[in-house]
Amino acid sequence: MRWIFVLAMLPLPVAGQYTLYTCMVTSKDYVVRATLPPSGIFLKSGTGEWRHAGYNHPFINALDYDPRNPDTIYVAAGNGLLRVSHRGERWKILTGSDVTELLDVAVDRNVDGATHFTHAAGIRVHPRPGSYVE
Repeated sequence: MRWIFVLAMLPLPVAGQYTLYTCMVTSKDYVVRATLPPSGIFLKSGTGEWRHAGYNHPFINALDYDPRNPDTIYVAAGNGLLRVSHRGERWKILTGSDVTELLDVAVDRNVDGATHFTHAAGIRVHPRPGSYVE
């Protein structure tokens, strides 16, 4: 059995309050295409209850946020670097099929739009210098 917990406190831009995010993964008896127990990103509501954000994702290892846009978090996942926004409602894979098995992610606080991540083949920066940022 494998459990991973990563916590991040993210400020809400308007209210000045914080939203607590965590990623939780369980891989006990995991089989491809089997129904998964709730795995992925969770956020804590104002009432103190945890809410599952987005969809079940069995391979999330780390998350970080951009202090310039605290509504967006970046996730190191088995299928690439993910951008999650709107309190977990929108998910987008930012890397190609050549980048998998991400282990960690860190948003660069000094370079606008740069996100560093580690994966099975080493360390990379997204986007690459000179590439287009959405």
